[in-house]
Amino acid sequence: MNSLNKQSIAKNLKSIMARNLISPYELASKAGLTRYQIDNVLYGRALKVESLKKISKALNITIEQLVLSDEEKKLTQPFDIKIYSQIILSIDTMLSFYRLQTNQATIKTMIDLIYEHFKEIKDLDEVVRGMILLLNNKGSTVVNLNDPNLTVSKSKD
Repeated sequence: MNSLNKQSIAKNLKSIMARNLISPYELASKAGLTRYQIDNVLYGRALKVESLKKISKALNITIEQLVLSDEEKKLTQPFDIKIYSQIILSIDTMLSFYRLQTNQATIKTMIDLIYEHFKEIKDLDEVVRGMILLLNNKGSTVVNLNDPNLTVSKSKD
């Protein structure tokens, strides 16, 4: 594997581990690997397909989720025009309701971010409303929605 793939795999693994609140020691134990083998993946060093399979199984994910870059994942996912249309309609409705305008780049960023996380969203209009109000409260039409300090939390019913 080339170094770009190794770095992509390392990034994916770190992200998945963070989401699952699992340490390298726990992962090594679950996967039946040594901590050194986990570190090799985490730091983009020597990789073995067998190790990646064990890691994937231990994390209950597909090998594709571990090895594909974000761009490759987007290319392998089927595009759902119905979902895309729902998102656009919701954004348009909320912008009209609050009588706000924003630039196309901001709208595209919102659409892409929501589409990427659509399966995790319980109330689309609430998420869109929160994003639009955040834009308005920032006093700017441009917000970096990929900012790690920017979060949209779901309320627990």
